[in-house]
This record gives sequence, structure tokens and C-alpha cells, in this order.
Amino acid sequence: VWQDWWKVEVNDRQGFVPAAYVKKLDPAQSASRENLLEEQGSIALRQEQIDNQTRITKEAGSVSLRMKQVEELYHSLLELGEKRKGMLEKSCKKFMLFREANELQQWINEKEAALTSEEVGADLEQVEVLQKKFDDFQKDLKANESRLKDINKVAEDLESEGLMAEEVQAVQQQEVYGMMPRDETDSKTASPWKSARLMVHTVATFNSIKELNERWRSLQQLAEERSQLLGSAHEVQRFHRDADETKEWIEEKNQALNTDNYGHDLASVQALQRKHEGFERDLAALGDKVNSLGETAERLIQSHPESAEDLQEKCTELNQAWSSLGKRADQRKAKLGDSHDLQRFLSDFRDLMSWINGIRGLVSSDELAKDVTGAEALLERHQEHRTEIDARAGTFQAFEQFGQQLLAHGHYASPEIKQKLDILDQERADLEKAWVQRRMMLDQCLELQLFHRDCEQAENWMAAREAFLNTEDKGDSLDSVEALIKKHEDFDKAINVQEEKIAALQAFADQLIAAGHYAKGDISSRRNEVLDRWRRLKAQMIEKRSKLGESQTLQQFSRDVDEIEAWISEKLQTASDESYKDPTNIQLICASTSVY
Repeated sequence: VWQDWWKVEVNDRQGFVPAAYVKKLDPAQSASRENLLEEQGSIALRQEQIDNQTRITKEAGSVSLRMKQVEELYHSLLELGEKRKGMLEKSCKKFMLFREANELQQWINEKEAALTSEEVGADLEQVEVLQKKFDDFQKDLKANESRLKDINKVAEDLESEGLMAEEVQAVQQQEVYGMMPRDETDSKTASPWKSARLMVHTVATFNSIKELNERWRSLQQLAEERSQLLGSAHEVQRFHRDADETKEWIEEKNQALNTDNYGHDLASVQALQRKHEGFERDLAALGDKVNSLGETAERLIQSHPESAEDLQEKCTELNQAWSSLGKRADQRKAKLGDSHDLQRFLSDFRDLMSWINGIRGLVSSDELAKDVTGAEALLERHQEHRTEIDARAGTFQAFEQFGQQLLAHGHYASPEIKQKLDILDQERADLEKAWVQRRMMLDQCLELQLFHRDCEQAENWMAAREAFLNTEDKGDSLDSVEALIKKHEDFDKAINVQEEKIAALQAFADQLIAAGHYAKGDISSRRNEVLDRWRRLKAQMIEKRSKLGESQTLQQFSRDVDEIEAWISEKLQTASDESYKDPTNIQLICASTSVY
């Protein structure tokens, strides 16, 4: 029912009117309407004065006077029109001022309620949403600042025109609230009192503009406080977000450390170490972030004591996570270092074992020389292997020291390291043994070849003498026989000299056999062959000497016979010579005969 009927009051009289025939007016609009009604009343009053004056003029009956009166009335009408125009313009300005001031006042009321809210958001996203709304409000505040400037300018213009001051003064003079009648049904008296009400409303509006400026400054102060509050909340929530993100990064780095891969060879370990160096560079940047967050937390604890507990708790969690990550990173670095040492140790072990196997293949060769030159070459080459082995002694010593150092430091692979050290020591000892055995073999080979050479030389020597001894030449004359004997005597001297060599050869062979030479059977056979041949040679030499002696005797006898035969022939010839018959030759013949 009350929505269909409105209660109204006019001239202290109350009643009900259908809602469709009335509406609620803005106070400023009501004042303007009253002002217009007042002006209409003034015009009607003036028209009544004009009508009275016209009636008086008619009564005067003077045309010229009437014309003058008409002109005066016309000018008066023009003045009234200009006056009305000015009043309408001022009324319009005041109406616009009232409306703008009222709207801005309502906007300030709305924003004050929002700015006095203590809500700052529970996380960074909510804070950023509130900050976005506040940024939009700041834009509106900036835009409405120009509205306030326009309102103040209009108010200043009205005040400068004296309108405000005149109305205020009029109200004060009439003592509006004490003189205003309650019954304003008379239109002649109602209009002035309505003007008085309008002036009172104008004064209220003028005071409202002052209040509006004060509330505007208060709103700006609230905005500044809200900005600081949101800024602080944003900084705190951003710290929490950055701390959470940093913890997530730390957890990612922790996950990256959850691996048992420490490399399977030196190259892979070195690759993992380079990767870990990059990981540590990332940790350095992450450490700077953690330190920065720690400094931020200390500053926020000082500036936001109400959040000190949460900030301290978050900072403690972050530092614990960072410390744990640093320890794990150091442990992995140390483990990679140990793995690198192990792989370097194993790599050196493999290199040394490969070298040992290679050199052992050389020093364990079954190759044997077939002559002295070859044996000497093999010995020389074997000695070069000795030089190479000795040159590697420093490497073996360094490897041994490195392994012992790892064992002393309690390396996680100490059993394997100890095993490799023992294996290498044994292999090195075996190599040394193989070299010594090969050297003994090569020495025996050289001795064997020297023995064979001596045997060959002896056999060659004996072969040359055997050819002499086996010849049937016994000489066909005493001279030739004597020459053969002389040659045999030289041969006999050579035999004596060669006897020493044969004896040395026999002693050398006996020595090799006694020393357990690998070819002692061959040596014994060859020795026996040489000695048998030597004995045969000496027997042939004796036989040959005997034959030459017999030949010498025979040839001596033959020569003596020949000489006797020649002498006999010579004497027979002399005896049968008849030259003695010549007396001249008697003396010579006698001399020859006496000699014979």
C-alpha cells in the first residue's frame, strides 16, 4: 500500500497522493524550481504594475506621455529579460555545481568505504588483484581530481561574482530560521520565503564544497595509506612467493643429485665433473638469491613485526633447505673426485698392464739366433727392453704412491685399489722374472753360437789340414820330400797351437753342459765330434810324418845312388880317355889321377 501512495506535506498540510502523480526531487533541483517560481512571481508582480501604470496612462489621455511610458516599459522589460537571463545562467551554474558536488560526494563516500578496508589478501595473487583494483581507483582518483578542480573553479567564480556572499548576507540579515512563517499558501508572500530557503541551501552547498575539499584530502591520505599497506603486503607476499619458488628450485637441484652415476671410465667421470661445475655455478646464483631473500626477510621483520613469525619461519625453512643442498652438492663433488681418482688409478693400471703385456710378449719371445751376430743382436734388443723397463720404474713408483695415498685416505674402493696394486706388483715381478729368464736364454744362445763358431772354425782348420794329410804326395825327390817335411813341421807347430784351442773348446763345452745349457745334448755331441776328428787328425799327422820320414830315407838313398852312379860314370869316362897319349896332357892327367 505504501508503495502505491506517498505522504506529502504542503503549507503545513499533510495528505496522501498516488505515487504515479508525484516523484522525489533532488534538493538542488527543488531549489532551482523554487527559484524559477519566484522569478515567475516577480514577473507577474511586475506585469500587474505595468497594467496599473497603463490604466493610469489611459486616464491621462496624453499620447506623448503614453509613448514615453511605453518606451520606459519596453526598456524596463528588456532590463527584466537581461536580469532573468543572468539569473537563469547563475541558477544553471549553481544547479550544475550542486549536482557535480553531490555526485563527487557520493563517489568519495563509496571509495572511503573501500579504502578503509583492512583486506590485503592471503597470497600474492589476491594482493595483485587488490593492487589492480587500487590502481584502477588511482586512475579514477586522478580523473576526479580534474572534476574537483572544475567544481572549485565554478564555486570561486560564483563567489567572485558575489552571489554566494550576497545570499549568505541576506540569510543572515533576515534570520531565516527565526522569521520564516509556517504558512506559505499566499503566493505573494511564499516566493520571498522560498528564495530564502534557496539561499540557505546555497550556503549549505557552499559549506559542502569546503567539506568536499577536506574529504578529498582525507581520501588522498587514505589512498596513500592504502597504497603503503598494499605495497607492504605485496612485498611480504612476494617474499613468500620468491621463497617458495627458491625452495622449488632447491628441490629440483636436490632431485638432480639423486643419482648414483659417478662414471664408468675417466672420460665419463670428467664429463660428470664438468656438468657438476655447471651445477655449482647454478648453485652460486641460487645462493645469491637465498642471501638476498635473507636480507629481505630481515628488513621485512623490522618493518612488519606482525608478520615476523611467518617471515622467520619461512626464512629458516629456506636456509635449512639451502644448507642441505649445499652439503649434498659437496658430497657429490667429493664422490666425483674420488671416482675421478679411482678411474684415473684404473686407467693408469690398464695402461701399465697393457705395457707389461706388450713388453712381456717381447721379452718372452722364443726366437733364438742361428749365429753369433744374430745372438748379439737379440741380446742388444733385449737390453733395450731392460732400458725401457727401467725407464718405467718412475711411473710404477708414482702409481704405487697414488694407490697408497688413496688407501690412506680411506677411499670407498679401497679393496679394489689394494687388489690392483697387488696384481700390478705380481705382474711386474713376473715381467722381471721373464726378462731374466730371457736374458739367460739369450746368453746361453750366444754361448751356443760361440761354441758352434769355435767348432766350425776348428773343423774348418782341421778340414784344411786333413786335405794335406790325405794327399799321397810323398815327394819325388829329396828336396821335395824335405819341403814336405818342412811343411809338416810347420803343421806340427800349428797342431800344438790348435791343441790349446781344442782344449779351450772342450772346456767351454764342458762348462756349458755343467751349467745345464738348454742345448747341452747338442753341445756334447758336437764336442765329441770335434774331439774325435781332432784325434783322427793327430793320428793322420803321425802317420803322415812317418811316411814322409820313410820317403826322405828313400829319397836320400836314391840321391846317394845317383851321385855314386854319376861319379862312377865320370871316372869311367876319365879312365877311358886316350888323351894321355898326348905328352902335353900327361902332367894334367897325373894330377887328376893322384886326386882320385
